[in-house]
Amino acid sequence: MAGSPGRNWSPNSSTSYTTCSTSIQRLHGLRPRFVIVHAGDRLLQELSPALGRYAQRKLDGRGVEFRLGARVSKATAEDVTLDSGETLSTRTLAWTAGNRPHPLARQVMTPSLTVEPTLQVPGIPGVWALGDCARIPDPAGGTYPPTAQHAIREGRTAARNIAAVLTGRRPAPFRYGGLGVLVSLGHRTAAGEVGGRRVSGFLAWILWRSVYLSKLPGAEKRLRVLADWTLDLVFPRDIALSTKDERHA
Repeated sequence: MAGSPGRNWSPNSSTSYTTCSTSIQRLHGLRPRFVIVHAGDRLLQELSPALGRYAQRKLDGRGVEFRLGARVSKATAEDVTLDSGETLSTRTLAWTAGNRPHPLARQVMTPSLTVEPTLQVPGIPGVWALGDCARIPDPAGGTYPPTAQHAIREGRTAARNIAAVLTGRRPAPFRYGGLGVLVSLGHRTAAGEVGGRRVSGFLAWILWRSVYLSKLPGAEKRLRVLADWTLDLVFPRDIALSTKDERHA
């Protein structure tokens, strides 16, 4: 069972589910059950509703169950209870909740953690906030998503604005359109928005892997990962079965 009440998404959970499901059925005659619990009314809320429906349709076709608009209220070694009162029997819980701001941020900021477009904390001169601990308004009337590509550029804007204030100049508002969002759905499929255009399926998966590969540090790591991905296109994943005697040998 996988719980996902936050904004994060496990990109290869569907592939792992299908691979493990096939192997467990072949070795033990059992069929595992995989349930995604999400607090939102749809998946992938960072993307358009159409892409959220596409992702859910793909995962549903692989046997994944969904509990949308629900949260985990209790978890034990035997089961998980949702806030709706439903109980799911499981011995495996994967938690992928989002990050929570540092407690210090809540001591100096309002509960909404909303800052000025210049990243200054309202009413507290000399205090700036960015990243996961701040809700930064965008020109469209919403807020910027708490992603790495935004946080990196927020840091640069904050540094320039602090230097501007110290030298008597006016700070500039943060503006960034974003490079796009890509999410792997496993089984060589993905979904995302790049340059304002929606992409899905195999093409989106190729884009996702290309971006992932480009972010790896060093040519050696890129070549190793690329070789592993290439072999994965031809050969199935290795699954080893250890018996009780083998583990204690």
